[in-house]
Amino acid sequence: MITTQDARRDDSGGIITITFTRDKKLNAVTLPMLEMLEEAGHDLASDDRQRVLLITAEGRYFTSGGGISRLTRIVGAPWAKWIAMAGQTVDAQQAREIGLVQAVYPQAEFAARARAFAEPLASFPREAVGLAKLAIDAAEHADRRTARDVDRIAQTLLPTGPEYRQKIDAFLSRSPLPERSPLPERSPLPDRSPLSDRSPSPGSDAKKA
Repeated sequence: MITTQDARRDDSGGIITITFTRDKKLNAVTLPMLEMLEEAGHDLASDDRQRVLLITAEGRYFTSGGGISRLTRIVGAPWAKWIAMAGQTVDAQQAREIGLVQAVYPQAEFAARARAFAEPLASFPREAVGLAKLAIDAAEHADRRTARDVDRIAQTLLPTGPEYRQKIDAFLSRSPLPERSPLPERSPLPDRSPLSDRSPSPGSDAKKA
C-alpha cells in the first residue's frame, strides 16, 4: 500500500484502488493526487497484471470541482446548466435518474459493491475490453454508417488477439466436445429397379411362346 497525505493506493487481484483521503477539503484534487493517478495509468499500460483502476474517496464528497464539458456530455446541457451555472445540487437518486451515476448503494455496502463490479472486469481479456471502449467512444457521436464500420473493425480484430485466443483454447481444453455415439447400421434398401416389383401381365407368356 502507498499512502500520502491526500490519497492512498492499494493493488490486489489486478485492481489498482486509489482512495482520496482529503475529505476536510471535499477531496479537491491536488498535485500529489494527480501524480498518483498518472502513475496508476502508466502501470495499467505497462503491466499486464494490472487491469482495472478503481477510484473512490472518503468523506461526504467524491471530489469537488470537475469538467463542465464532460458533465455536459454525460447529463446533457439542461442538467449541466442546472448544476454548473445555477449551483444546484442533486441527490443520489437524481444523479442516477439523469445518468450521472449508474447505481446507488448504501454507504456500508459501497466498497464491497464497487470491488465486486471491478473483479470480473479484471478477468476479461484486455483486448476485448479495450476494443469495446474504443468502439463505444468512437460510435457515441458518429453517424450510423460510421458506427457500423467501427463495429465491424472491432469484431474483425478481436479474434486475432493473443489473449482472446488463449481464453478460447483454455475453455475448449476444459470442455471437450462430447463423443458422438455411432450411428445404427442401416438396413439395405429394397431393390427399386423398374421391373423388380412388376407381376407378369396377362398373356405375356403366350407372347413369348
